[in-house]
Amino acid sequence: MFASMAFRASLFASLYVLSPWAQDPDASAAVCLSGTCAPDFDEAVKGSAMIQVRKTSAEACSTDNAKQVPLTDAGFQQISKSCCYEDVKVFARRLIDDMGLKVCDEGGLSGIAPFYSCPLSPVTLAELKEDVKKALPSADNKCHWLQERYAECSEPALECAVSAQKPPPAPKPVASGFFAFKVTNPSEMMRNSKAVDAVKQELALSLGVPTENVNIVIGSGPLDGEEAVSSLFIVPQSQAFISVEGAATVCKVFAVFSIQEPASKTSSITTPAPTLDEEDIVKKLKHLDTVGFAKKLTQDLNDVDRPAGAVEVIEEAVCEKTSLKCTHAVCRDK
Repeated sequence: MFASMAFRASLFASLYVLSPWAQDPDASAAVCLSGTCAPDFDEAVKGSAMIQVRKTSAEACSTDNAKQVPLTDAGFQQISKSCCYEDVKVFARRLIDDMGLKVCDEGGLSGIAPFYSCPLSPVTLAELKEDVKKALPSADNKCHWLQERYAECSEPALECAVSAQKPPPAPKPVASGFFAFKVTNPSEMMRNSKAVDAVKQELALSLGVPTENVNIVIGSGPLDGEEAVSSLFIVPQSQAFISVEGAATVCKVFAVFSIQEPASKTSSITTPAPTLDEEDIVKKLKHLDTVGFAKKLTQDLNDVDRPAGAVEVIEEAVCEKTSLKCTHAVCRDK
C-alpha cells in the first residue's frame, strides 16, 4: 500500500496452481521462456527451465460499470476480472464509503488496486473488506490511510512515509507493478538495507533507464511471527506464502515498483517532453528474463548480505499507464 506516500497491497498467487486461471475464458494466457513469450505451448516448454503463464483481459476499461455494479461478491468479481485498476479503485471507494469510512490518503487506495485487478488466483469481497479494515489506525497499525467517516484524519508514523511513486507534480508512472520473490532466507533480505538499491539497479539496467526513474518498495508477510514492513506495504498473512513440495510454506518477499518521470525542475507552463517510452518499457517488463534477473539480484545481495541466499522470481504484475490494464504472470519450474 502506498501513502502518497502510502502503499497497501493485497496479493494472492500460488506458484503451483496454474489451471484455474490458465483456462479462464475471461483471460488470455501465454507460455513464456524465461520471461520471453512464445505462442505455442509445446514449443515453449522444450529446453525451458521456467514456464510463465500470463493473465490479462481484452475488455476495454471504463469506470461506468464500476460505479453501478452492486457491492456484492458477484459485483466485485466482475470488476476484478476486468483487469482494470481504475475500475477497482472506483469499486473500492464505494465499498469504503458503504462501510462508513473515508480515504485519508489516495495513495493507499491506488496501492490496493493493481493487486485486486485480474489476480492470478481468486480473491473475494470478504478479503477486500478485511484489507480495508486493516488500513484503519490502531495500536497494531501505524501505517494507516483510512479513517471513520466523521473522525479527523491522522498522519501515519514517520517510518511509513515511503512510497513506490513520486507524488505530484511528478507525472503518473508509465508502468507500475510488483515482483514476488522466493528467497532462501527472506528475513535477511528484508533486514538488508541494500536490497532496495539492488532491485532498483538491476531493474533499471534491464529496462535501459536511469535509476532515478525507478521507484522500489520492499515488503513481506509475517517473518518469524512479526510483520516485516519497510513502508505502508502490508501483505495479508493468508496471501503471503507459497507452498513448496516436500517442505514447509515459504514467505514471499515483494518488490513493488513504478517507472516514472521526475517532476519538472522548471516553472514553465509548457509540459516537458517525456523521456520514457511507455510502449518500450512495458514490452521489456512483460518479456523480462526473470531467471537472469533473479541470478543477478542473488549475486548483488550475496555480495553485501550472503545469508539472504538464492532469489527466484515467482510472480510478476505489470500495470500500464495508457490502457489502465494490469497483466499478471507466474513462473514455476517445468
